[in-house]
Amino acid sequence: MTESGWVIERANSSPAMPLYWTGAPLSAPLAWSGDHMLAVRFARDDDAEAVALGLMLHWPEAIRVRICEHCWIGEQLDGR
Repeated sequence: MTESGWVIERANSSPAMPLYWTGAPLSAPLAWSGDHMLAVRFARDDDAEAVALGLMLHWPEAIRVRICEHCWIGEQLDGR
C-alpha cells in the first residue's frame, strides 16, 4: 500500500533525517519526532501551509518549519 501527503518538518532538522510535527503542542516533549509514522499527514499542500503559518505565528520565537511532500510505501499505514 502506498500513501502520499504533506508533512510539517522542523526547518533546523536535516532533510536527510527530519523531525516531523506530531500534532502535539509545541511546548510538549513529543511535539517533534524522527518517526515519520507519527507525523501529522495533510492531503493538500495548502492545508499544511495554513497550519504551519499558524504554528509560526503562535510561536514566532520558537519555530521555523518547512512543508514537504512525503510518501509512505509498503508500510502498515492504519497503525494496526
